[in-house]
Amino acid sequence: MNNHEQLMPDNIVNWTSTADETRFTIKNMAKLSLRISERLENKELVSIPIEEAPFPLTLRWQIGTYF
Repeated sequence: MNNHEQLMPDNIVNWTSTADETRFTIKNMAKLSLRISERLENKELVSIPIEEAPFPLTLRWQIGTYF
């Protein structure tokens, strides 16, 4: 998760992370804690909340090859 901070918009603050978990705040909205629940090498990462989130949430990063 360490590399994902640079992909986040400006309203994401207080980012902390390890290889498998992250915690951050969406300004004026919510604090979130996520962990990687599934890795499909060179295809997809799936993250789910570690703690109760203020709304249903699953983040999926799909990795593709573009020509």
